[in-house]
Amino acid sequence: PRLQRLFPHGLPREVLSAVLIFAFVLYPLVRSTYVWSQQTEAIHSERGSIRVMSVEAGKVRLILEQIRQNSARKDKILLIPWGAMYYFLTDRPPADRYLTYAPWELLDDSSDTERLSRISQDPPRLIIIDDVPQTVYFPGPKNRFGEAYCEEFNRWIWQNYVPVRSAENQGRTLHFLIPRPRTGLPANPAP
Repeated sequence: PRLQRLFPHGLPREVLSAVLIFAFVLYPLVRSTYVWSQQTEAIHSERGSIRVMSVEAGKVRLILEQIRQNSARKDKILLIPWGAMYYFLTDRPPADRYLTYAPWELLDDSSDTERLSRISQDPPRLIIIDDVPQTVYFPGPKNRFGEAYCEEFNRWIWQNYVPVRSAENQGRTLHFLIPRPRTGLPANPAP
């Protein structure tokens, strides 16, 4: 009835079919083809090979290399904010129940104190922080892990871990941290 009011002379079935085919078939097909047609490179790991976009390949290789150099198979590692792919590719378990530390995925409302309690009981051998801005969720200058969310957790990391390498990638810094030797040295200030 509403369509009849909008189109008193009727809406040709062909026009409606064309609109629906475009909206639900052609557009998604073109969009997926565009994404999959991007330049990719093969990345090889202990558990097989994957293809990643060329702009990300250098970062992925660096992270895999640092995981291999600074941890052994079955050592717990922690990647912030995203790491599920790396846990799988390197056969390392995550240090906590989270596979990601992105603000929209910390859904259980546990505080930093609870998170620290779990992680400090069995600390990871390696922590990797990809200092990526979360501008969609935190517009403004404070939009990263440790600034906009998980401040106490970030402070604990930098007090108990030392950087073995930092690298610039796509305008952000990757931090690779291992446990601080028990020598009584002062803690690192968080970046």
